[in-house]
Amino acid sequence: MHELTDFVKQAQRFSKAIAAGVGSVLGALTSVSFELGVELIPAEAQNVVVFVIAALTAFATWAVPNFTPDGK
Repeated sequence: MHELTDFVKQAQRFSKAIAAGVGSVLGALTSVSFELGVELIPAEAQNVVVFVIAALTAFATWAVPNFTPDGK
């Protein structure tokens, strides 16, 4: 249990970067999925989905608070 608590505290230091990174990877995978031969979403909806992912990534990055090592 102590190891899990330490891991969560360490992850909090990078929470804003994690939120931005996850959104960026999702947006990139969605935009190139058709070229890779994987059709996750219909081609006609791809632009809309990529835009929504980008908007949600921007919001999530803004909404996640900065975390300082002293916990404030």
